[in-house]
Amino acid sequence: MGDRPGHVQPSDTPERHERQPNRSAQEDPSSAPAGPRGESVEDPHVFCHRAIQALQRGEFEQALQSFTRTLELDRTFVPAWVGQVRMFIELGELRKACQWVEKALELFKNDADLLSVRAVLQTRRGETQEALASSDAALRAPGSGAYRWLARAEVMLSADPDQVAASFQRALEAPDADGFTHLWIARIHRRYRRYTDALIAARQATQALPQAPFAWYVRGLCERDLAIRAWRASLERALQLDPTYALAQKALCTPPNASWLVRLFRRIRRA
Repeated sequence: MGDRPGHVQPSDTPERHERQPNRSAQEDPSSAPAGPRGESVEDPHVFCHRAIQALQRGEFEQALQSFTRTLELDRTFVPAWVGQVRMFIELGELRKACQWVEKALELFKNDADLLSVRAVLQTRRGETQEALASSDAALRAPGSGAYRWLARAEVMLSADPDQVAASFQRALEAPDADGFTHLWIARIHRRYRRYTDALIAARQATQALPQAPFAWYVRGLCERDLAIRAWRASLERALQLDPTYALAQKALCTPPNASWLVRLFRRIRRA
């Protein structure tokens, strides 16, 4: 069973990422062109695929750039709208996330994933009632998918923690659920300081995704949160899979935010 924080506010984004200086097309949704700017035709699906690959490596800045390029090529590509807003949220740029999600919902009023990502944004802004309304609307929308239930779980962490486990289970049962669903669950638990639950989900992620550096990186962070000695081995495993993986390199060189005693207490308290 996880921690029961009630109306706890999320901690700071666990992973820090370098910003890129030039994002002219991202500053204002109305400035994004409807198609290619005179260059040779490019396939938006290719850029969306690159964005998803970057997302699954935890490289949110690169994912943001590729989602943006997808929208430059095709403004009707709803997954790119969702992805772009998600990346702004991951990077802590909530004002831009709000701007873009509202623009997207003007175009696609009842899209479940857009409503879900708005619910996550509202939760992180402390707008619990608005987040519940957005999540309710997402669940009423046609279709099914893991993301709407991941978003629901995050909303419930602030609104009704008793419903969190059921929401995560629904995410895992969704038709599009995969190993990364465990990874996103781990990251949500960790954001809300539910450290033991985060580690359980991270271990499940590495079992499902043994070749994914990001899964081992998140597992290493979760183990470090609980003063489990294997945290270095997990980060080193990420580097064995990809010696250039910058997140793991940085984490190995960065001391834990909490003292060893605090991290040990977390582990004893949840034993």
